Amino acid sequence: MVTEITLPNPPKPLGLYEPVGRIENILYSCGTTARDPRYKGRLGENVTTSLGTEAARKCALNVISILKEALEDLSKIEQLVKMNVYVATVNTWEEHSKLADGASAVFHELLGERGRHARTTIGVSCLPGGTCVEIEVVVKISEMKKG
Repeated sequence: MVTEITLPNPPKPLGLYEPVGRIENILYSCGTTARDPRYKGRLGENVTTSLGTEAARKCALNVISILKEALEDLSKIEQLVKMNVYVATVNTWEEHSKLADGASAVFHELLGERGRHARTTIGVSCLPGGTCVEIEVVVKISEMKKG
């Protein structure tokens, strides 16, 4: 069962790129952040795991809003195939998977079984705009009828 969640307006690109790339029935989202100054910093330094998990949820909501704008209807999503989560951390912080679960949970809540996915979580020294989390997804969509 798909949960009813109010999505934010899709964030506009901050550079020379498209929010979504497409090859046949596979969509690739751009890397997307929470776009909120509360989530600036690095995990293990000035951002807690709890706050980072909240940021990951907001990133996921922003990605879903981008996908909805591209598709007009989220029911066209057949499967969330893969999610990459990038986390700005100090080199001793080790709760990457716990934080990424915040984003995964949003996809499960909104898409049900279609939101199950493979995932990679990577620690980095910094992210665009000083944010603590950035995510990107690969989504399989239903074949579109031609004509």
